[in-house]
Amino acid sequence: MRILELNIDSFGKLENYNLKFDQKLTIINEDNSFGKTTIAQFIKAMFFGMKTAKGKGKRLSLPRFKYLPWGKTTYGGNLTFVYNGRTYTVTRTFGESLSNDTIAVKDLARNVNIDELNGIKITRDNLGDIIFGVNSESFEKLNFIQQLEVLYSSDEKIHDDINVKLRGLFGHTTEDSDYTSAFNILDDAIKELSPGNQRRNSLYNKTDRELNATNNLVFEAENAVNLISENSDELVALKRQKAENDKLKTKLENDLKLVASKKILEKDLKDYNALNDEINNLNLQIEENKKLFAGNKVEDTNLVYLEELSTDLSAKESEFNKFKDEAQTEINSINAALTTLESTNVEVLFIKRAQKETSEKITKLENEV
Repeated sequence: MRILELNIDSFGKLENYNLKFDQKLTIINEDNSFGKTTIAQFIKAMFFGMKTAKGKGKRLSLPRFKYLPWGKTTYGGNLTFVYNGRTYTVTRTFGESLSNDTIAVKDLARNVNIDELNGIKITRDNLGDIIFGVNSESFEKLNFIQQLEVLYSSDEKIHDDINVKLRGLFGHTTEDSDYTSAFNILDDAIKELSPGNQRRNSLYNKTDRELNATNNLVFEAENAVNLISENSDELVALKRQKAENDKLKTKLENDLKLVASKKILEKDLKDYNALNDEINNLNLQIEENKKLFAGNKVEDTNLVYLEELSTDLSAKESEFNKFKDEAQTEINSINAALTTLESTNVEVLFIKRAQKETSEKITKLENEV
C-alpha cells in the first residue's frame, strides 16, 4: 500500500491544501506549527474516520472537535492511494457526530464508486481495518511519533522516549520490564537452540529430526534416481532386443510365406506332371490308333462297318460265354460222374474223348472271339 496524494478541503488550520508523495520518501520541511501533525491526523481520519465523544465533557479533547474548521467550509477532503496494484481515492466529510459523516471510495481504473473491498462491505469506520488489518490505535503506534509525545530535556531523553514509544507496540511501558522480557526471550531462544536440551520438542531437537528426515528423503531420492537410471538403461536394452525380435519375427513370417508358396508350387508341379503324363498317354493312344488304322485318317474310316463289327463281336462273345457256361456245366457233370460212378475202360475213353472235343471247341471259339 502506498499513498500518492492528499487534498484537504478544510481540516484544522489547513485549507485547500494539496500534497503529492514521492515514491521513496516525502519530507515536509516547514516551520513548527505549520500543520505536519494535522496532516498526519488527516491521513488517519481518511482511513479510520474520527470517534465521537460519549460524554459532553470529553468532546473537546477529541480530534473531531480539535480539527473542526471555523466557518461554513467543507470539513474533510480526499486521499489517493495504491492498494494491491489498483488505485483508489477515498473522499470523506465530517460533522459533529459520526452520523453526519460521509465516505466514498472510487476505483480510478474503472471510474466507479465501490461499496466493498476484499469482499468486506465498507463503512465509515472500517476502511483502515480492511486495508491494514489493524485498528486506529495500532495504526497510530506503528506509524506516528508525535512531537508532543517526545520530551526535549536532552538528546538521551529524546532517545529514551522514542524507545518507550516503540516498546509500547508490545504492551510494555517500563524500561526494566522491557529489558527483562528481552533477556528472557533471548535465554529461551538459546535453550531452544542448544544441543544439550533434553526436551524432545525443543527447536534444536525438532530441527535435528527434520534435518535427519530430510537427509533420509535426499538419500532415498538419490537411490530412486539411480534406480530410474538403471531401469532406463534396461529399458533401452529391452527396446533394442524388441526391435531385433521384431526383425526376426518378420523374417520368420516371410519364410513361412515362402514355405507355403513352395508347397503350392509343388502341388501345381505335381498336377502339371500328372496332366503331362495324361497327355503323353493320350498321344501314345493316338499313335496306336494311327497304327491300327494303317495310316488312314479317322474321318475316312467306315464307322458303320466298325459299329457292325462291334455288334457282331458282342454277339459272338455272348454266344461264347453261353457255350462256355454250358460246356463248363457238362465238364463238371463228367468230372462228377468220374468220381462217383464205376465205369468200363471204354466208357472212360469215350468220356475223355468227348471232354477233349469239348475243350477244343472252347479254344476254337475263344480264338474266334
